[in-house]
Amino acid sequence: MTAIIAACQKRHKQSHLVTDAAIYQNGSGVVAFGTKVSTVSHWPGALTTAGSAAASALFARELSQQFSTWDDMVENGERDLPELGKIVADYGLSHATVVLVGYSAKRGPESYTFQTTLTLPPGTTAEEAAASPYYQPPFALVKLPDVIMTPVCPPEMSIAAKYEGIDVEADPDVVAWSMHKVIEMQRHMPLPYGVGGIGGFAEIATVSERGVTTRVLHRWPEDKIGGPLRPKPTNWSRWHIENPKPKRGPALQVVK
Repeated sequence: MTAIIAACQKRHKQSHLVTDAAIYQNGSGVVAFGTKVSTVSHWPGALTTAGSAAASALFARELSQQFSTWDDMVENGERDLPELGKIVADYGLSHATVVLVGYSAKRGPESYTFQTTLTLPPGTTAEEAAASPYYQPPFALVKLPDVIMTPVCPPEMSIAAKYEGIDVEADPDVVAWSMHKVIEMQRHMPLPYGVGGIGGFAEIATVSERGVTTRVLHRWPEDKIGGPLRPKPTNWSRWHIENPKPKRGPALQVVK
């Protein structure tokens, strides 16, 4: 399982994408810890995938060559994104949900998603799905709200962590702190047997008009390669002491 959190800060003219680093292989547990974020500096933008981990780097390379700017990708994606289907077929990739964050010269920071395949609900035909107003075919670009996260934490975990949400109007370091808290919550969600955990380290990619930066947001040194990750419950009182919430910066003063 991959943890994904995206937040777009229009007031601060930047967007953020956070993922974990645990890479799984069926039957082998965690085989590595590594980046799941791929960047396209000349757009600027960044993307990650839930599902097929190999898709992220392959799609980033293809999209960076296919589209000269982020706006080019958004405006022409409906026509050109289905060409990525050839990569899916050639490499035998499994299903992936792709999340992209970027900076539009026209609209500022924003995020989108598309899926590489369509899995129909049991008992639903392709014709019935296509007739639904919520139907989205593979490689259809869908605009996302300013904040998204997957998996979504249950209410009892939000209460235990005293989760306050992600305020996109707050200072960027406060948003990064909130995203750190969310991935810590995601990491400790109960998971079905056989589903790999979230961990290794948390990485944040920040996209602005000037380009893309990435850094490690947090490391979990107790995580090891081999087998699933099953971290011990978080002591949230201690977590807040060790990870104090940044204070808002002083208000700008106008000098007359």
